[in-house]
Amino acid sequence: MKTKTIFLSLLTALGAACGDDVSQTTVSLQFALTDGDTEIGCDDLLAGVGADAVDLEVRDARFYVSNVRLVSASGEVPVALDDVSPFQISDVALVDFESACSDAGDTNTNDVVVGTVPEGEYTGVRFTVGVPFELNHIDQVVDETTTTPEPLRATGMWWNWQGGFKFIRVDLAPTPDSTSPGFNIHLGSTACMGNPLMGEDVTSCGNPNRMEVELTGFDPASDTIAFDLRAALDGALTNQNTGAALGCQSFPMDEECPAVFDNLGLPYGGVAPSGPQSVFRVR
Repeated sequence: MKTKTIFLSLLTALGAACGDDVSQTTVSLQFALTDGDTEIGCDDLLAGVGADAVDLEVRDARFYVSNVRLVSASGEVPVALDDVSPFQISDVALVDFESACSDAGDTNTNDVVVGTVPEGEYTGVRFTVGVPFELNHIDQVVDETTTTPEPLRATGMWWNWQGGFKFIRVDLAPTPDSTSPGFNIHLGSTACMGNPLMGEDVTSCGNPNRMEVELTGFDPASDTIAFDLRAALDGALTNQNTGAALGCQSFPMDEECPAVFDNLGLPYGGVAPSGPQSVFRVR
């Protein structure tokens, strides 16, 4: 029995050693902000968008990405995110197309997520749009003594103790001749249990609202992941504001939210989405 135990221990050690020999490679996931197939940026015009075909201008477009995986014929492989100041740590990255055309942002931009994976042939990508739960309900303290991870210090991305961070922030302003009041998409968790201001931990959220994205036919060496604002607004009531918050800001019973959530592939108001998300695609 002792000989058998030693033999199994040697096999385990050899297996671990072989695993350590797997070559790693750097992967860069390139993102682009688009209007359909056209790449756009801060201050650019979105002409005739939403159910009401109104004209809007881009003021802000940012989102958090976590749980990034590449897909091969044998399955999915986690991407170990690099620590890249100030946009990513090992748990989460911020993709940021806002370039100081909004009072809520700054001049820093970032359109790439960088990490390492074992060498191999990859044909797809999966990721979560959102901040992991264990990071989502920390306080966004920004000073010289802060321990808040850098991607979570971004101005304008903090919501509140219970809801946590905005997973997606899109702010769209009306043009001078537009009849729309403007339209915002702020995606984040709602119906969260627990109140840190009263010394309680947030234990769960009834509506976590983390998007799961899966893109096939994706080559990380040559393809780009498009974040299509026109697709996000498809069918949305862009010419009205029936709630207290402009556009769709994730809160229940908002008439501007059902179409947006359906485009994001998320349930809203107890109604399941009609299909997978249509906002991110391979470009």
